[in-house]
Amino acid sequence: ANDARCATLGEHSYGSGRGIANFVLLTLGTGIGGGIVAEGTLVIGLAAGAGEIGHHQIRATDGFYCNCGKIGCFEAQASGTGLLRHAIAIAPSFPSSTLLTVKPDKKLGSKAIRKAAAAGDPHGLAAWNNFIDDLARGLANVVAFLNPEVIALGGGVSSAGDFMLQPLRPKVDALTTMSPRGLTKIVAATLGNDAGAIGAAVMAHRGGLTTSATAP
Repeated sequence: ANDARCATLGEHSYGSGRGIANFVLLTLGTGIGGGIVAEGTLVIGLAAGAGEIGHHQIRATDGFYCNCGKIGCFEAQASGTGLLRHAIAIAPSFPSSTLLTVKPDKKLGSKAIRKAAAAGDPHGLAAWNNFIDDLARGLANVVAFLNPEVIALGGGVSSAGDFMLQPLRPKVDALTTMSPRGLTKIVAATLGNDAGAIGAAVMAHRGGLTTSATAP
């Protein structure tokens, strides 16, 4: 199992997905990792590859290149790296912006862009809004694919909390078409960096990848 699948099992067993039969975890960091629990069981797939939600395409004709070789993957658009790419892409529209000015002792990343957006910086806010739009597009697809009760967001980008969740939820609802709108809850994951270790321990206790996601 990889880190995202273990984190999914950890969150389902002891965190934001506890007691939820149909649950999805997305880890938003440099990329997007994921895991799926369906009817109480962690979905593994034919070759233990189920859950790569970051690599469905949401902007196949006008998106950013993804490390997997495709264009416009969810990961390329809505990860921390995606947020940085959004900021770079729209920089020409903000010629007086200092957001992309690299200081000798500091490397620009998604956290700095998010803080600039929260402070009302026009460039940062525009990049953040584009990022939220793409995140909502991908999550609406997850709702259509899986119709989960809860989608939890973990990883570094999710530390934005309500600044991310409040605009995100109505956008996901607006884009949801083939499932009832407003039923899937989008929440922050609760176990932080411990989720993967907890999930790995649960998995080992229950005998490996093919067992139920239910906690011991």
